[in-house]
Amino acid sequence: MLGDKQGYPLNTCTFLNTIALVFKEGLEMRRVQLSPRGRSEILVNTLGKGCALGVLFLSLSDQMSKVVGSIYFNSLSFLVCLVAVLALGGLLFIFRSPKANLGFACVSALLCLAWGVITFLTQSTAEYGDYGLVFASIGRFSTFLVNMQWNYRISLEAPDRAPSCAAASVLVGLCLFFACASLPGFFAQLLTGAMVSTCCLANVAVSFAECVGSPMVTHAADVSGQDVKFPVSSDSRPQTRLLYFGSRTLYGLILGILVSLAALGSAETIRPAAGAAAALLAVCLGVFLHRLSPDDNGMATFTCLLPMTVSCITYLGFGATENVAALPCLFALLAEAFWTTQNLYQLASYRRMCGIDASWFAYADYIAQIIPFYLVVWFLSSSGRLNTYLAANDVAAWQVSLILIIVLGVACLVAMAWHTTRYIPHDKHSYGFGEHNHMAYDHEAAPSDSGGDNPLDCLSQRELDVFSLMAQGYSRSYIAKVLFVAPETVKTHARHIYSKLGISSKDELIAIARKFHVERP
Repeated sequence: MLGDKQGYPLNTCTFLNTIALVFKEGLEMRRVQLSPRGRSEILVNTLGKGCALGVLFLSLSDQMSKVVGSIYFNSLSFLVCLVAVLALGGLLFIFRSPKANLGFACVSALLCLAWGVITFLTQSTAEYGDYGLVFASIGRFSTFLVNMQWNYRISLEAPDRAPSCAAASVLVGLCLFFACASLPGFFAQLLTGAMVSTCCLANVAVSFAECVGSPMVTHAADVSGQDVKFPVSSDSRPQTRLLYFGSRTLYGLILGILVSLAALGSAETIRPAAGAAAALLAVCLGVFLHRLSPDDNGMATFTCLLPMTVSCITYLGFGATENVAALPCLFALLAEAFWTTQNLYQLASYRRMCGIDASWFAYADYIAQIIPFYLVVWFLSSSGRLNTYLAANDVAAWQVSLILIIVLGVACLVAMAWHTTRYIPHDKHSYGFGEHNHMAYDHEAAPSDSGGDNPLDCLSQRELDVFSLMAQGYSRSYIAKVLFVAPETVKTHARHIYSKLGISSKDELIAIARKFHVERP
């Protein structure tokens, strides 16, 4: 079984060998059928996040100005958004309430509506300066809000569903982006408005369903309750949080530099034929993704390789541009696609490993990225420091962008390969795999008709923790991380478990788990 014997020590094998191993193991995994609720949630999350990403891609690649017919890049707007995000960060504690999340979704929808009205005004008046700052600030901040809220919805998913949500959302976003960028003015604006409306209204609908207690959506309170039962050592949390949120902050800095460099160049006009071809390719990949089935661990492999696929689609969509001045815009788009794939892929797993309440983990995650992004773009673009530095050192903007996107792309690919081999459950026959919540063992809640004494009573509490995680299909590396022990210690616990229970195979361990664990709601 993947991860049980090897533990995937990436420091002892080459990256290409690891990718090959993931690919081989991923294709051997069997499909698991999701419930109608599970499939509908993946569909809604994918569509909502995909529409939000489509708008974000238009913004970062500087295609938004062409679509809406008004200049969208305004350096002062980044400072305005920075102040708004800092104020929002101080209110994170209120998001533990479903009603607060519903209100938050409604505010986002109203801001998007206001942005649409101001977009119309900027096109129908000769005095653009009267609306420029407001237009850019509201558009940018509302885009941030809806993307952050869809990250929150996806973070409530089970770790094994993360690959399908990540890959599908990026492909939907790319498809919509190229469709908008390739259509003529009025139709592009119409599609952009439809994207904004869809992600906002769907967000309000899902938030309302959670608020009224609908069984058709995942509730943050339920996920938080299950996370409390999930055995994550408090000793491992500080280091995990530092590395996790530190990487998010670093990404915000890199993206800020890339967008600042893109502002110095010129946005490439996407040719309709090239854009249509790129959108068609994204749709074909989406169909292939669907055929893998939402919970197939081949999805983990596909998601790991998605950044390279995205590069090909995006470059094709830009018509294999030879305009080097437009390359920073292209690289800024790629950076967001790469990072979003990795970020959505890791959200559910790291929510548990960081030990942060599910109701606001994704909000804190997104704010950690956006604050340095806004700060860097405002600082570099408002003063002209970046342009002066590049001119003084005779360095082209696209050269710096190329270095940054290569570093970021490789980092994302390595991070996802590492995450796939170590932190995602891989045994399709494991106890509860494919279900939303993980369970902890409870002596009192064990079935009364189990017959005879409970064999799990002979295990220590730490052995019960290891037993539960092994039954769910996690690797020794993951178990060692969440319990904050050495991998060899996990191996020792596993040996004791097999000896005390008198079993010799993983199938027998899972059979005992099914018989004596609490049933999921």
